[in-house]
Amino acid sequence: MTYSGRRIALPMTLLLGALAVGLGYWGYQEAQPGIGALDALYRAIVLLALEYSGPEAPPWQLQLARYLAVVAVASAIIAVVASVARERADRLRARLIARRHHVVVGLGERGLAVARNLRADGKPVVAVDRDSAGPGTVSARAEGLAVVIDDPRSARAYRDSATRRAKHVLICLGNDSANLESLEEALAAISGPGPGFHVAIDDQLLWRELHCSALSWSGPGRMIEFVSLADRVASIMVEQADRHRTADRIVIWGAGPKAERTAAHAVRRALLEDRRPELILAGPRAADLDAALRRGEPWIHGCADTTATTQPPSGKVHATAFVVGVDHAEVLAGASILVRELGPTATVLAEVSHATAVGALGRSGFPVERVRFVDAEAQVLGRGLFEDSTRELLARARHSHYLDQEQRRGDASGQNPSLLPWEELPEPLRESNRLFADSMGACLARLGGRLEPLAGPVQEAQLSDELVEELARVEHDRWAGDLRSRGWHSTSGAKDPERKLHPLLVDWNDLDDAEQEKDRESIRAIPEFLARVGYELRVDA
Repeated sequence: MTYSGRRIALPMTLLLGALAVGLGYWGYQEAQPGIGALDALYRAIVLLALEYSGPEAPPWQLQLARYLAVVAVASAIIAVVASVARERADRLRARLIARRHHVVVGLGERGLAVARNLRADGKPVVAVDRDSAGPGTVSARAEGLAVVIDDPRSARAYRDSATRRAKHVLICLGNDSANLESLEEALAAISGPGPGFHVAIDDQLLWRELHCSALSWSGPGRMIEFVSLADRVASIMVEQADRHRTADRIVIWGAGPKAERTAAHAVRRALLEDRRPELILAGPRAADLDAALRRGEPWIHGCADTTATTQPPSGKVHATAFVVGVDHAEVLAGASILVRELGPTATVLAEVSHATAVGALGRSGFPVERVRFVDAEAQVLGRGLFEDSTRELLARARHSHYLDQEQRRGDASGQNPSLLPWEELPEPLRESNRLFADSMGACLARLGGRLEPLAGPVQEAQLSDELVEELARVEHDRWAGDLRSRGWHSTSGAKDPERKLHPLLVDWNDLDDAEQEKDRESIRAIPEFLARVGYELRVDA
C-alpha cells in the first residue's frame, strides 16, 4: 500500500465503521422492537469488536452491519501494519544504504522545504521527525522521502538515520532550545569523523554569540554552523542589489530580524567599498526598526548617516531600496510607494514568497517592471543553506585571494590546475580551502585576537613579522599534513590532482622564498577573509 493509499484508507475505515454502527443500531431496533436506544447503540458499537448478540436470523440492516464491521476492522489492521512496515523500511533503508546524504531533523515548514529542494536537486535525503502523523511527515513520505520516526533528542534517531555517514545535517525543530538539545544528542551519538552540522537559531542575540563563538573555536571537533534564516535572506537581498552596485543611499522598508540584517549587510557592503552610506528607514514601522538597530546593531549609526521617516524622500533619488520582513500585502504596498516616491533611478527589491505569483499585478497597473521581486527564502531553504555556510564563504574567499595572487604574478590557468573559478575547481582542491577555513579558530587563538562585527573598511592587522612567519609555517604544515592524510605525495614535476601529486609537499625550509611568501600573504589576508562573513579582527597591542 502506498502512503497516499494509506491516507485514503483512514477516512474509508472511519466511514465503514460509522456505517456499520448506524446500520447496526437500525437493525437492532428492527429485530428487537422493545430494546432501548442506548442498549441498541451499545450493541451496534460492539459489532466493531466482531461480537454479535442479535437473533439468529437478523434483518438485512444488521446482517450488512456485521459484514461492514469486519471490513472496517480489517482495513484498520492493514493500515497499521503498512504504517509500521514503512517506518521499519525507512530505518533499514537509512542504516544500510544511506551514504553522503543530507539529514534533515524536523519536518516543520522550513525543514520540509529544505528536504524537498534537496531532493529536487538530486541530493539523497533522510528526514527525522517525532510525529508519524504530522503534516510534514505525511507530505515527505507521499513524495518518497525516507523518514525516521523518533525523538530528535535521542541518540537512536541519529544512529537510525546514519548520521555518521552523512555529508550535512540540518537541525530545524522550530525552537532554539530544542535545536541545541538535539545537537548535543547528535554529537554524543557520533564518534570519529562525521558530517557538518547546521543548526537553525532564530533569536538574533543568541545567533550572533553562537556564530562568532563557532568561528573562533580552536579546539578539536567537527564543523558546526549556526544558521539564522533572517541573516541568510538579508545576504541574498543585498547580493541581488549588488549586481548593479548598491547606491550610497540605502532605503529599508520593513520590520523584524530580516530588515535589521538587511540594513547591516547593506551598510557593511558600502563600508567594504570605502563608502559611508546614507541609511533611510522608511514606512509605518521605521521608528521600531531604528530602535531595534540601536539595540542589536549599534555600530550602524556610527558608520552611516541614519534617519527614520514614515515616508521615503521624494523626487529622482539614486537609491537602493529593500522591502523585507513584512507580509505580502505590505511588501506590495511598500514597493509601490518606493517606486513612486524615489523615481526611475532607484533600484527597488522586494522579498516575496513565490516571486512568479506577482506577474498578474502588472495588468492592473502595478509597476512590476520596476521592482525586483526576490524569493530569498526559496534560495536559502535548499542546497544554498549548506553551500553558503560561513565555512564555505571563507574557503571561497581564500581561493579568490589565491587567484588574485597568481594573476598578479602572471601565472596562467593552463599551467596551474588550481587557477579555476570556484565552481570549476576540482572537489579535492575545494576541500583543501575548506580545511583552511576550519583552521581559522586555531589561527585566531595564536594571534591572540578577538572577533567583532565589521564596522568599517577592512583594516590591516598589525602583526609582527615573527608572528606572520610562525603562522605561515603552521599553515603550511597543516596543509601538507592534510594532503598526506588523503594520499597525496611529493613530486618533482607539475601538480596533478588526478594522481594526487604536488611539488610543494615538502618541509617549510625546502620551499623557495616565493612559495613561503604565498603562505605569509594568506596570514596577512585573514582580516579580508573575515570581512567577507561580517567580522573584523582586533589584535591587542
